[in-house]
Amino acid sequence: MFTIEAMSDTTRLAAPAGQHRVSSCGRHRRFHGFLVGRRPRPVLVVGLTVAVAVAVGATGFGPVPVRSVLASGAVVMPTADGSNAPASGTIQEAVAALAVAAEVNEGYDRDLFHYGLDEDGNGCDTRREVLLAEATVTPIVTGDCDIAGGQWYSYYENETYEDASLVEVDHLVPLAEAWGSGAYRWAPATRQAFANDLGDPRTLAAVGTAVNQDKGAQDVAGWLPPFADAQCRYLHDWVAVKTRWRLSVDEAEKTSLQTLAARCADTPFAAVAVANTGSPAGSASQPLAFEMFVGEWDVHGNAVEIRSDKTGTSIWNAGPCHLNLDPAAPEPLCMGTATFTLTEQATGLMGTYDSVVYTDPDGAVVADYDDLGEGPRVGQTFTVEQVTDGVLYRTHDPDIVLGNPYLCGPTASAEWRARC
Repeated sequence: MFTIEAMSDTTRLAAPAGQHRVSSCGRHRRFHGFLVGRRPRPVLVVGLTVAVAVAVGATGFGPVPVRSVLASGAVVMPTADGSNAPASGTIQEAVAALAVAAEVNEGYDRDLFHYGLDEDGNGCDTRREVLLAEATVTPIVTGDCDIAGGQWYSYYENETYEDASLVEVDHLVPLAEAWGSGAYRWAPATRQAFANDLGDPRTLAAVGTAVNQDKGAQDVAGWLPPFADAQCRYLHDWVAVKTRWRLSVDEAEKTSLQTLAARCADTPFAAVAVANTGSPAGSASQPLAFEMFVGEWDVHGNAVEIRSDKTGTSIWNAGPCHLNLDPAAPEPLCMGTATFTLTEQATGLMGTYDSVVYTDPDGAVVADYDDLGEGPRVGQTFTVEQVTDGVLYRTHDPDIVLGNPYLCGPTASAEWRARC
């Protein structure tokens, strides 16, 4: 392992009046063919912390930010229980540490990530920050961070571009993929931090527009860089981002990562500064205080109430009572009421139905109500997890038809209320 030292660079390049060039100070710097460092930025927004130092192996892949190296020289990697311990730093170990979980893709909306912010108020949004950081020839910046000239190398397809309009900033782990791998549980601030992550250059990459469009939202099981020599670097970057943001992988993705890691075994893995997303490292799980679930949650005007004694009630419009024998006569609408008991789990709550009752518009119990198999049964279970502030997600086992799985509380945003 070699040591990368911070380089002193205060020289600014001369530029015509009214224009300025961005100094390399604080931006990426070339070091033996690797890009190292990105302009100093707070790694995360409110509520997020950095837990791990980073180091680079002599034949590892950049770009990797340099923060600090342990005095022992050991590379630090997150362990499965969320703590940090020295590890050998092989790519196979990093892949093995990623938790496997089925993706949850329902509810994804790119707007929930708020990409493209100017977080430091310097006039440059996230895209321009990345373009300036990754330019191999420094562009001229004028006005409101307007970029002219410059040159960018896209490692995906081994091409160089001299026009910023031909370059896109790729979320190496696409936003849709991140959502399905655990970001659906994150608070809005965490999603925003991920989408605009300038703390680790592997999260965002300046690449050719065409190759980025070809990639789309695919994971490594569906897409790899067309330039074969770039695939090991892409593997390292993908695993680094998944590790940093504690995102899970699905079965097909894990298999593809393992296959590729066997091919790339001679390239050491650089440790990652892990973001505190509220989940165990390498997992989409998010332990939450029970109090966060207590309250009344709306579902299309119907209600779910969770009480502090870990009991609850669900009330829903059950549809026609199916009481009239005359098919021409209007059917009164029945309401369903279920009581349940809750237990805490790492990912949220599990509920078990204790009673299920159907009543007519006058409140009389309809003992022989036929719900056509669409309602809950005594003894059936369901899980409730927090999607974001003021929003829960409910799933039943086995599946039943019981309205929207999203439950909105009084603090839910307008965009979520439209879904609940």
